[in-house]
Amino acid sequence: FLLAVIYICKDFFYKFVKINYVMSAISSIDMYNILKVKLGESEAKALTEYVENRVEKNFEKEIDRIATKEDLLDLKVEMKDQKAEIIKWMFVFWIGQIAVTLALVFFKR
Repeated sequence: FLLAVIYICKDFFYKFVKINYVMSAISSIDMYNILKVKLGESEAKALTEYVENRVEKNFEKEIDRIATKEDLLDLKVEMKDQKAEIIKWMFVFWIGQIAVTLALVFFKR
């Protein structure tokens, strides 16, 4: 019976998992109370636990992609180093272009 209810309500639960994961729009207590009225106490409890487990699994999968303050600080330092390197090479190429331009002007005469 529980699997049939999950199958029937799967769109609701997938949307709920997405909303809960992104915005925490509804608490599990609120969801339990809403489902308890419509499905009964045991089914509501089982479905609430299912959704909570699903959200937790999704969060555990995504935890590696979440940047910490230390990660952002390391990235900022690395970007500053890259910026300095780019500016250095820009000057090298500008000096090279000026040298070639001057050489062409003076040797063309």
